[in-house]
Amino acid sequence: QAVGSMVAGGIAGVLLPVAAVPGPPVALFMVSQNWEQRTMRAVLSTFFLILEVGTTGAFLLNGALSERLLLLDLVMLPPVGLAALVAARLAGRVSQRTYHRLVVAVIAIAGVAGAASLLAGL
Repeated sequence: QAVGSMVAGGIAGVLLPVAAVPGPPVALFMVSQNWEQRTMRAVLSTFFLILEVGTTGAFLLNGALSERLLLLDLVMLPPVGLAALVAARLAGRVSQRTYHRLVVAVIAIAGVAGAASLLAGL
């Protein structure tokens, strides 16, 4: 488990500065190890909090965040918050097996959508 955790963390470390999406390899590792959904949610929330505070601080220091981008973030917060509330309520009502399947499905759908978007722009 320690080696898998280090591999997932290493891949997440590459994805963070490249695409700002370090979560999928970590979540997939947790699913592969059959982690309980409550534990997964707690660990991922802490993981993202630590990463985002550090990353946001770095962006502020190097001037990468503009007023326009911060306003865009504010516009996105209500739908993100609403979706998170709905997802949190639903997550507690599904079995661990279903939860793990949903995690993998959401990651797969996001990956396909991102690739399609990228290819459409080429």
